[in-house]
Amino acid sequence: MRRLPLSVHHVPPERATEEVAVVIDVLRWTTTSIIALSNGAAGIEAFATPEAARIRAQEIGALTAGERNAHRIPGFDLGNSPTEFTRERVQGRVICATTTNGTNALLAAQGAAQVFLAAFVNLSATAQAIRALAPRGVEIICAGSEGKPSPEDSACGEALAALLRGEPCEVSPLSVFRRAPHAAHLMAQGYTRDVELAAALDSIPLVAVCRDGRVEADVAGGEM
Repeated sequence: MRRLPLSVHHVPPERATEEVAVVIDVLRWTTTSIIALSNGAAGIEAFATPEAARIRAQEIGALTAGERNAHRIPGFDLGNSPTEFTRERVQGRVICATTTNGTNALLAAQGAAQVFLAAFVNLSATAQAIRALAPRGVEIICAGSEGKPSPEDSACGEALAALLRGEPCEVSPLSVFRRAPHAAHLMAQGYTRDVELAAALDSIPLVAVCRDGRVEADVAGGEM
């Protein structure tokens, strides 16, 4: 395989400029989105503010989902915990989402021709799909935490970069989470199960692709 030009942004850039961009927010938005899609959600749209998400959801009859300070936004149908996005709740539904970091990272990625969502749970599936495209360049965009790098996103981004370069991927999500302040914060807030689900490396062989502003499961990439 030819050497793939790629870069890892540990916080989102103003705008993606490469052919392919990959958005990572391990704790929790991209993990939650991938689980929602695996449970049959029709798609996920991202918004910068709760009001924008509410308006769009009313227009198209979608569910609202989002958090501020780790907890569900008042009046929203769902928060940002992957445990909420069950098949019974989301199958066949579009979700209008806004979170503190992840949805803004996706908005920053919109300059790319092709945008993927990745986390530890679908790491290898995403790498395989991108390598099959043979793109001219890839930007891995880590959501970070309020403008600062986060250990879990950076570790996931570097692991994805290794796979894209054809190198061994030696990453232990649980070890990463032990030094991740946000993981400790979530567990202290009662979201231990969320952290456990996010640590399940390659547990969901699904490729999440953003098309025309909506994230969907890519049938060719392994929709469940």
